[in-house]
Amino acid sequence: MRRAAAVVGLIVGVVILAAVVRPFQPAREAFEVATVTRGSLQVTVELAGSIAARDARTLAFGSVGTVARVLVQEGDAVAAGALLAALDGAVQQAQLDAAEAAVASAEARLAVDRAGLTADQLASARDPVTQGERALTNARTSRADVVASNDQAVAVAQDTLDAASTKLAADQAGGADPATIAADQLAVTQARGALDAAKLRRTSAIHQADASVSSAAAALSAAKHAYAVRIAPANEALLAADEATLASARASATAARAALGLTELRAPIAGIVGSVGVAVGDRAGVGPSALATSTSAGTITVLDLTELRVNAAASEIDVVSLTLDQPTQVTLDALSDTVLEGRVCEIAGAGRSDAGVVAFPVTICLAHPDPRLRVGMSANASIVLASAEDTLVIPAQAIRTIAGRSVVEVVTIDGSTREAEVTLGISSGTRTQVLGGLNEGDRVALRPASRSGSGG
Repeated sequence: MRRAAAVVGLIVGVVILAAVVRPFQPAREAFEVATVTRGSLQVTVELAGSIAARDARTLAFGSVGTVARVLVQEGDAVAAGALLAALDGAVQQAQLDAAEAAVASAEARLAVDRAGLTADQLASARDPVTQGERALTNARTSRADVVASNDQAVAVAQDTLDAASTKLAADQAGGADPATIAADQLAVTQARGALDAAKLRRTSAIHQADASVSSAAAALSAAKHAYAVRIAPANEALLAADEATLASARASATAARAALGLTELRAPIAGIVGSVGVAVGDRAGVGPSALATSTSAGTITVLDLTELRVNAAASEIDVVSLTLDQPTQVTLDALSDTVLEGRVCEIAGAGRSDAGVVAFPVTICLAHPDPRLRVGMSANASIVLASAEDTLVIPAQAIRTIAGRSVVEVVTIDGSTREAEVTLGISSGTRTQVLGGLNEGDRVALRPASRSGSGG
């Protein structure tokens, strides 16, 4: 019994000793293991942007007026110089006609003064003067008739508007029913429109009549001048005056031609019509009175789609890593199954600040644009800064920096670890190239973030 008690006491002592010693045995720390593999690695900068045309021009009329013609619609292909739309340019055309007539007259006068008249020309010199006087009289009479007839039309339209306005006021004062008031208001609106149209016709007709008078006056002046040559032969001073008159007439014609050009929208480049923001009858052009009634934009956009590209923006940190011709991969939200190849073709020299954040415009030229691309689609560009093929790669989490050295923990066959110094190459941020210190197939420990040190 005493021997059994001694054995029992020994066992209890061993158990107690084990219970006391076990807590002081260090537990092996848990960690994940990664294998050193061989593969490719890229270091990239990711930019967000959108698909853009090679060139985009937004066109607006250079003068104020009423849109008379719209010759294109969205999606039309146009050549450079093609007429897209035009304002009512009757007034500008009349001014150009008069200016060109003045040029012709000045050229004729200079030619006559330089050559002089023959005997036969001297004999018949008076006939053109007579004809010119008659033509000028007729032009002035015609102008007076135009003024009178158009004044009468404007007066009739004004009377109609006055009568409609008077009736509306009377019906409103007399408490007429809403239908009558509405009819009266419609009549006033129509009468006002008719009056505006009559005034516009009057202005246009008078401008044309004035051009006819100017042309007839210029012709008469030339005829009188030719007749005067018979008694006052040309001299150097007269020729100089003729040349000055011609130069002034040509300058006026150039200005008139430019004014007529401002009533037209022509395509400055060959391309596709991207948008049409004008319609016939709109009041369009530059100036406070140029307000479109059917549409609000008042412009036409022409796009050069021969070379689609991606317009993106890089931060001031990323832009210093970018250079021209860097290879780029482009993905799109709308075409998730497509990866497009491209290159960096433009990097802005100056940044743009928005709410204190500076961004630098970057353009990516696409090598082979997908025909499904559309201007404005969202795009993501991955610009390759550096790459390595057939190289050893480990997770960046496995790397620690100790006293300026890059080290990893190599996991041995028995599960223990040993420290190994490694030589590193490029890093994508999550995966790092190993140039020395490890072999393919080696296993390295991935410590938690608190133990991993400063990763490479």
